Amino acid sequence: MALLQTIIQLEAIGIVDWCSVNFMNIITTIAAIINAIYVFYTIKTFREIRKQTDLQLKAHLSFDTKIIKDGELTKPNVNKDYLDYSFGNDWKISMQTAFPELSDPGLFDGVYYCISIANYGNTEVKQISFDIEIIIENSKNIVEIKKLTAKESKKTTLKITEILRKGDSISLPVFSIAAFPIYTVLITGKYTDVRNQEYNISAIIDKKENIYLQ
Repeated sequence: MALLQTIIQLEAIGIVDWCSVNFMNIITTIAAIINAIYVFYTIKTFREIRKQTDLQLKAHLSFDTKIIKDGELTKPNVNKDYLDYSFGNDWKISMQTAFPELSDPGLFDGVYYCISIANYGNTEVKQISFDIEIIIENSKNIVEIKKLTAKESKKTTLKITEILRKGDSISLPVFSIAAFPIYTVLITGKYTDVRNQEYNISAIIDKKENIYLQ
């Protein structure tokens, strides 16, 4: 028993001596570990703050579609600068030939497909790009009786470079749809905020028809 106590005392003395010799190294190592832990949690906290800031500053545009008429082109927030009056003129001519009785009342003019945009986010948007495809169809009845084209696909692009601030909204007439019997509009695109953050626009699929052309 006495021998065991002696060995333990010697080992304790050895540990104390080692600690005395390596005191500064021990302190340096502990300080490095504490500093590494501090840096780790500082970076983690910074990332969380940045994540929350990005979420707060994120732009968020809402998109909707509607049909408007000539008289609505002068309403506030309606911007007709992007309206392509010539889009679909070939279908207009075809419909006027097939349905001369409908030409005089002006049924092939003055009705427009419109995209409405609202900024519900906290950041200004500086650019919006749309890729638009429209599939135009004649009803089976028209194809058989009038001998017209059954279906055609047209594509167009739209680039909006106006600043859209938080709470702003705008309606953009894009093209006339008055001469399209049945049509499906497919819209995709993206928009960019003033921080150059880019967002994709969820696909919009919109199918409509003009009942007087069936």
